[in-house]
Amino acid sequence: MSKDEVTRENLRSAEGYRLLLMEDDESIVELVREGLSIADIRVTAVSNGFEAMEAFESHPFDMIVTDIMVKGFNGFQLIDYVLKKGVSVPIVVITGAYPNGFHQYAATLGIEDYFEKPFQLERFATRIIEILSQRDARPAKQAETA
Repeated sequence: MSKDEVTRENLRSAEGYRLLLMEDDESIVELVREGLSIADIRVTAVSNGFEAMEAFESHPFDMIVTDIMVKGFNGFQLIDYVLKKGVSVPIVVITGAYPNGFHQYAATLGIEDYFEKPFQLERFATRIIEILSQRDARPAKQAETA
């Protein structure tokens, strides 16, 4: 099977997923929306952790993509909140700078992947689609059909 066929297969299997994006830079939000629109992934964007918690409590999501350094409730706090809720959802981090010890801490949290800003959109979108297409459980999709 060619790489193009695998990509088309992944695109089809990623359709309809819901992604929660916590990012305070509107240009990055638009970039992510654009990059994931090809796979019909619905992106709910929030600019801080309090909005992210509210969205997380209001809707099921299949993935969380979070910046670390946002005002108020930061990305690490959001990740901790999600883990304490016991929800199994892949988490990807995007950040402009990694704090000391980030890589080790990310590993203990089970973060799927992380990208340093500025990141290459094609690589980012491909990785998000890959992670979503490999998931067996689709909490947001299941909630829609329930």
